[in-house]
Amino acid sequence: MDDIDVVIDADLSDLVPGYLAHRERDLSECWRMIDERNYCQIRRIGHNIKGSAGGFGFEKLSSIGKALERAAHKADQETIVFCLEELRNYLGHIKVHYR
Repeated sequence: MDDIDVVIDADLSDLVPGYLAHRERDLSECWRMIDERNYCQIRRIGHNIKGSAGGFGFEKLSSIGKALERAAHKADQETIVFCLEELRNYLGHIKVHYR
């Protein structure tokens, strides 16, 4: 997969690394919660990602969060796994540039 270039406002440069680190923790937590079938918590995490990512300029991340929230609401484990793989790939390939 190619790098995912995202341009972010330079005023957010102090916050972005921590924000992305939190998303990595969310990803790990969701993988654990799949085994527990804790779809309510996965849905909450998806909702939070959907709501917060756009404010940073991570539109694709916001859409992943939205899809994760929907899948968890339906307890659709196959789609949840797909969303988590998409999230893992996104976080692993994102390159942030500041303007």
